[in-house]
Amino acid sequence: MPLLSTSWQQQFGNVYGSTSDVYEAQYASGIDTLLPSASPGTLFSSGKLPQLALFPADAKPGPVSPELSIFYGPNNLIKQSFLTQAAGDIQGNPCPGNALPPTAASLSTTSPLDCKPSTGFRKAAVANDLRNWVPTRPMLMCGANDPTVNFASTRATSGYFRAKGMPSSLLSVVDLEDSAAIDAYSTARAGFAQPKALLAQNTSGSASDKAQAVTLAYHGTLAPPFCLASARGFFQGVLAAGG
Repeated sequence: MPLLSTSWQQQFGNVYGSTSDVYEAQYASGIDTLLPSASPGTLFSSGKLPQLALFPADAKPGPVSPELSIFYGPNNLIKQSFLTQAAGDIQGNPCPGNALPPTAASLSTTSPLDCKPSTGFRKAAVANDLRNWVPTRPMLMCGANDPTVNFASTRATSGYFRAKGMPSSLLSVVDLEDSAAIDAYSTARAGFAQPKALLAQNTSGSASDKAQAVTLAYHGTLAPPFCLASARGFFQGVLAAGG
């Protein structure tokens, strides 16, 4: 979030009037110069950034998965007022391609970029949205409940491609969490489930402690080997088919 808000503020100049518009007072001063950093761990230990608490505890939108619930808590980074403003803009000025997945009907006369948000942050997001093309060659998209790269983005993008006419034969989407799916990627899903379960099992403490350990391992450890294996198999199949 600090990387996005800073870069978009430099690009457009209207994401915020002051960093305190977005961030709680204990973090706002100097947050626009913190990142990128060669030693991000010290930003947590020095109190310049929270390690996990992005949002206020009472901002949690109903039940959320254990993997995501740890991002709501005390000493949070982002102000409730900023979240409220963003939510109001989303409701008042929705972007049609952000349904999960968008339907062919919802995209028949407009695109996900054909919307007019009112807040600077969402205006910048639309300007940097790359959903203005459709692949013509085989593509694989792979992911899981990774809190660093949200799988909701994968669903929205794959839905957009399909609604715009990309044949299902050209687009493969692998959700490593979907253990019920039976296809060429079932082995990768089963392989992913094993170390994930083992990590939770071997982590001492409460259910929250176990969920936190899994969450922190998703992006760097748990998902990459199995998405890589899926991609390797995918491209081997494409080459074998002459694609």
